[in-house]
Amino acid sequence: MNQKKILVVDDDREIGELIDITLKNDGHLVLRANDGFKGLELAKSQTPDLIIMDVDMPGMDGFTLCKRLRKDKTLHLIPIIILTGSRTQPNDLIEGLQTGADDYILKPFMPQELSIRVTRLLKRTDEHLSVNPLTKLPGTYTLENEITKRIEFRIHFAACYFDLDHFKAFNDHYGYKWGDEIIKYIAGLISKSVVTLGNEDDLLVHVGGDDFIVITTPDKVESICEKVISDFSKDTHKYYKDVDKERGYITTFNRKGVQEDFPLLTLSIGAVSTENREITHYAQMVDILNELKKHAKLQPGSVLVKDKRFD
Repeated sequence: MNQKKILVVDDDREIGELIDITLKNDGHLVLRANDGFKGLELAKSQTPDLIIMDVDMPGMDGFTLCKRLRKDKTLHLIPIIILTGSRTQPNDLIEGLQTGADDYILKPFMPQELSIRVTRLLKRTDEHLSVNPLTKLPGTYTLENEITKRIEFRIHFAACYFDLDHFKAFNDHYGYKWGDEIIKYIAGLISKSVVTLGNEDDLLVHVGGDDFIVITTPDKVESICEKVISDFSKDTHKYYKDVDKERGYITTFNRKGVQEDFPLLTLSIGAVSTENREITHYAQMVDILNELKKHAKLQPGSVLVKDKRFD
């Protein structure tokens, strides 16, 4: 289990102990504070992954603490659950949400309810922070979780790594704004192929820059990748000026500051599946995909390199 650090701020000793036991049974590390000032101090020194706080506390109440946390630039993204046994009216709920709380639980509560809400909020927060701001696609957090799940449940899967060739030269030549348009175009192109030819539970992840990974089943790999390559070859000319399209290359400065001719964009794709070899860890899959991608980049044009090795 991915252990999280959770801060509980509540002056009710019995409630605090119930929360403590519930969260520790779920595998989390629990920090305790019995008033708002101590809670704020612990939040600043420990940077927890989630905070659970009571409303009515001595010194600083929960609403005030929530407002203080949301104004702190280093703590404002931490998810907050408010607990209360006295502020149960609709206006109280509205006030709690307006202060920046993500969830609101009324006392008394069932430990299972708390466990489910905490798990859900932690997962949602991790996924939100993992989302790529340009393409709105999930990132490496979601990818690692999906791969780990399939490995643990012995579900056969395949992974395809898509990488643009000569993208830096394109970016330098046409500018970052146009480079972003290419990234969004590639994301849409791969997504369309996965939806059309893949499975309902396939996953497309933007791991950063011009790199994307698709998780699918072994029988879908080739059709998805071939569709992406085919559509990419037909459409990429739209992103070039006529003079560059006609001569088949662009001229810009390389990493050493020397002017150089670069080919037009192509795609290098590496694909591995659990058909022929056992994959036991997320990092192992990433290493294999990087190796296959390097082999693909050694070949001209848009290329798919599949791992055909057996264990």
